[in-house]
Amino acid sequence: MGSITTVHTSMISVLLDRVSETIEKVGMVSLYLFKELPMHLWKPSASEVDLICDWLLNYNLTDVENKLACVILEGLNWGLSEHGSLHLDSEVHVKVALTALEAYQKYLSQKPYSGLLSESIKQVSYLASIVRYGETPETSFNQWAWSLILRLKLDANNPALQLPWPAVAALPWGSTPAESPTFHPLLKAVRAGLPIGCYLALAMTTLGSSVEKFCAEGIPLLGILVQSRHLKTVVHVLDKVLPLFYPCQYYLLKNEQFLSYLHEFLQLDSGVPQGMTQQVTHKVAQHLTGTSYGENLKLLNSMIQGHIFTSSHPNGVGPAAVLEFWVQLLISQPLWHKERATLCLMDHLCQAAFQFNQEDCVQKLLYQQHKNALGYHCDKGLLSSLVSWIVAGNVTPSFIEGNANPTQVWFAWTVLNMESIFEEDSQLRRVVERELVTSSSTPDQALKKAQAQLKLPIVPSLQRLLIYRWAHQALATPADHPLLPLIWQKFFLLYLHRPGPQYGLPVDGCIGKRFFQSSSHIGLLHDLKQRLIEVADFHHSASKALRLESPMDGGERSVENGCSKPNHLISPQLHKELVRFFNVCILWLEEESFQKGDIYLPSLPKQYDVHRLAMIMQNQQDLWIEFVNVERIQHDFQEAINFWLQVKLESHAPLSALSARTDFTNPLLG
Repeated sequence: MGSITTVHTSMISVLLDRVSETIEKVGMVSLYLFKELPMHLWKPSASEVDLICDWLLNYNLTDVENKLACVILEGLNWGLSEHGSLHLDSEVHVKVALTALEAYQKYLSQKPYSGLLSESIKQVSYLASIVRYGETPETSFNQWAWSLILRLKLDANNPALQLPWPAVAALPWGSTPAESPTFHPLLKAVRAGLPIGCYLALAMTTLGSSVEKFCAEGIPLLGILVQSRHLKTVVHVLDKVLPLFYPCQYYLLKNEQFLSYLHEFLQLDSGVPQGMTQQVTHKVAQHLTGTSYGENLKLLNSMIQGHIFTSSHPNGVGPAAVLEFWVQLLISQPLWHKERATLCLMDHLCQAAFQFNQEDCVQKLLYQQHKNALGYHCDKGLLSSLVSWIVAGNVTPSFIEGNANPTQVWFAWTVLNMESIFEEDSQLRRVVERELVTSSSTPDQALKKAQAQLKLPIVPSLQRLLIYRWAHQALATPADHPLLPLIWQKFFLLYLHRPGPQYGLPVDGCIGKRFFQSSSHIGLLHDLKQRLIEVADFHHSASKALRLESPMDGGERSVENGCSKPNHLISPQLHKELVRFFNVCILWLEEESFQKGDIYLPSLPKQYDVHRLAMIMQNQQDLWIEFVNVERIQHDFQEAINFWLQVKLESHAPLSALSARTDFTNPLLG
């Protein structure tokens, strides 16, 4: 039957007609029949949609008619056809949405999961029994309704979708729930604080498509969705609403209620609340919404990456606007740099900023917070407390906990570049280097002299100096990370810097060794050399593995030293170049004559890469992008966008076709 209806989809209408006449006799068998049919190819007529909606609304959850309606609606294609337009008319989406809402109100409005997840003992006991004894018809319908509602395309004016949809005038979507009789069930649901009604109000009405109405009435509805743990739904709402606000960000960034809901979203998705009652509610919410915690963070990140990409199109607001909005939102919460979920998002934002050449806008926002953390622009009482705290032996504040961040490397890259700007702007680096060159001061003594000369309220602790920071980050960064060569470049720009001419002195040796006189710092130099050897070995092995495991041989992945990436993401030639580069770095680190100043660069052997060495010693800051695995950066970005496209468009066309319609350019090299 499935094969026949695949070719002749009109046969599904014939089967539906016959089943409707004999459903009392056929019973549950009809469910199995329609589950096996290619429902995603079928386009029901208006009368057939009315019949299915009647079954959904006017038969109990345990009746065959209701179950069959759920099976049919679940099987339909609510996304795009092969031609890129909606498979089913917009009116069908709206009718099904309102009918599902009415059914939800009729059968579930008295149940705890229809509203907020309360903390009362009675309700928690009931919810715990659901998890313990399995699903009831109500819990099954709850999950089905939410799944269906999120698949419906209810926003005809969404510019991000760019679909040939009917104009708003053809439908009552330009209204609020209170302005149209069509929305009576929606109005009831919103007044009752029903989460599914709150979502539909934001998706279908001006509460989610007007800046003024969202700020006045929409944000509380968003809060209900967050507090009832419908986090995936929150991402869908943000996708619809935020493009309105990127050109006028202050409306949301100055709205304490909105900020608190977004911060609560991040907390709910990144960890389990403490306390028995909270843990039970947390587990039940996970059961009812059918989502594992952490998944919504991935979804949110993919949505943000999609907004960044869309904003880069002609007439878009530009990637900087999207990046600035999200960075300001994330760093507005106290101690944000200690939150795992926030750091995860910041890492992806920093990667996008690098790819779109927009790092300045992120660094600018972090720079101001960094200065504030070091006592700039604060009152004398707070400054005194901060000084006492540091004098007591604590390390000066930084957005990177510890010496380095091995997990969020893009974030670490951005923070260290920002701290480097501060080190230069405050003239701290210049004065410290002068003290090391003109006197026999230790780095610690030079730092104290610099503070006195520059009259800085606070100077970073010794281990916060950028030459040590880049060194530790180079040690911590995975061998296959695209940024690793640039992190080593940043280290050598400081280690092989020749500061003499700046102070009227003759061109002398490099400054680096003077920072590494203590036993602990000598050990750090040894670790750096060992790490360079390991990384060179890694890329040597990887280049051989990739040559042996070509697609023709059926091999798709190379796993070396904990690295598992598709082969096409890095070429054997780039591996070879990186082997050569890291071997050059070993020579630069070991060569004592560089530190003494008695070297003539043109006389050095070829393996020293004299051209790049001269660029380093001349303090040329241009990044060596030729060593960066650009293909992997593009792949990660495209993978994130494709993930969101699949969720958002739910197309039955191949994903490759969707990607073909999306022009993934390479702004990194533009």
